[in-house]
Amino acid sequence: MRYYTQFTAGLGDLVAASLSADVGVSGYVFRDDSAAIFESQSPPNTVAALPYLKNVFLVLESARRGAMPSSVDRLIEQVQRGAWLDLVPHGTGFRTMTHVDGQLYGLPGDVRSRLERLVSASTRSQVHSRGSREEYWVVGRRDLPLLLFCYRLSRARAIRAPKGSLAPELTQLLVRASSPSPRDVFLDPFAGMGTILEARLAYPAARLLYSDRGLLELAGRLPHALTSNPRVQLLSDDAASLASVPSGSVSVVVTDPPWGEYEATQAPLADLARDWVGSFDRVLEPRTGRLVLLTSRRSVEHYHEALADTRLSDDGQIDILVNGHPASVLRYRRVSSGPAETSQEADRGLRACARTSRHGAGRGGCLLSSRSVSVLGPLHRQSGQPS
Repeated sequence: MRYYTQFTAGLGDLVAASLSADVGVSGYVFRDDSAAIFESQSPPNTVAALPYLKNVFLVLESARRGAMPSSVDRLIEQVQRGAWLDLVPHGTGFRTMTHVDGQLYGLPGDVRSRLERLVSASTRSQVHSRGSREEYWVVGRRDLPLLLFCYRLSRARAIRAPKGSLAPELTQLLVRASSPSPRDVFLDPFAGMGTILEARLAYPAARLLYSDRGLLELAGRLPHALTSNPRVQLLSDDAASLASVPSGSVSVVVTDPPWGEYEATQAPLADLARDWVGSFDRVLEPRTGRLVLLTSRRSVEHYHEALADTRLSDDGQIDILVNGHPASVLRYRRVSSGPAETSQEADRGLRACARTSRHGAGRGGCLLSSRSVSVLGPLHRQSGQPS
């Protein structure tokens, strides 16, 4: 089957990587930074359920694009063949829409009527211009030499992220980039409002660790899905030590460290990145640990340099845009090692904490007790209790 999908601008490469894993893309007809047309054997309901896509269409027919609206006449000729009829519902209400080069396009009345009569007769359906109905779209995009006739697949209503948090489609893509497994112990050491953890809840996991120095202030605003889930453990550890997390106990770290808040510490980002990365390296499983880290493009080299001193191997960098700002997703995997962490490695996080303390306060600072797991009221769960 052929699908046309739209997604947040700037995430093209990250979306492509996830699509390959999720629906087995066999080939692309077209792809740019906010849309793709691809072939896949996955059924429509599977593709439509992918949370990081904005809109999903099943491509029913296509025709060579030329001047409008004569191109639509050629497309209608293809539609008349009826090869698409088994792919769409029959006996329902519908409406037609035309979207060309980024904006809605008003077809001449006679051309639109021809298309609507054809769909109505073929599917035994009635035209309804308003309300929640089936939708057939004529779509044209810049740099695409084809005009498409598509059926829009229904999707669940999009979830809005808290102000200042990452968009849900981006958090879903970060989680997908981590190759989630039901056996995972998952950690976000800069969890903030918990949006990455909330995205990870969509997949089975053994345990999920929320950690943020600001937990005391954030606890009352965290999503109920996190605070009520027995798999989720809430920590207020400092990211430079993660002292409540045993060495080698975490399967995967997915996180979005601060992009500029560290400037208040008057500490070089290179030093902070080394401390944070050293802490991640300590807690990750010695053989199969994985790291996915989102950062601004200007900070990438600091993290690569810090990661070069760990037993994590570069698994590929994906450059994206976040709200128009250049960013990168760094993916690292554990290099095969011995059966256990050394005592020096186990102490690395505490040494990092001491270094950070010399730099002063900030989101990565070491202001809380290294063993602090304080939260408010019934949210508190000690690390030794079942999660």
